[in-house]
Amino acid sequence: MAAPTVNPKPPYLADVSDEEWYFCLPYFELMTEEALQRERFLRDVFNAVRYIARAGCPWGMLPHDWAIVYQPWQRWIKAGCMEAMAECILKRTPSQAL
Repeated sequence: MAAPTVNPKPPYLADVSDEEWYFCLPYFELMTEEALQRERFLRDVFNAVRYIARAGCPWGMLPHDWAIVYQPWQRWIKAGCMEAMAECILKRTPSQAL
């Protein structure tokens, strides 16, 4: 089941699958959904970040909402979320696909 979005928009070509998302989600839940900083659903933010990484483009070239995506991304980087997720992935055996 896909997570709902705040404002339905066209998907990015790099959007995560449900299976990938449920693996990533625990690393990004830094604040409750009621927190003022949570203006977008986490999956929407992560899909936009993946688009940046896959396209190799600057933030300003995101098709929509780059300013809203950048702030949570910086919080995730400072909190070490990406490193923790990468470490977990590296510890998996080849037979443990996402």
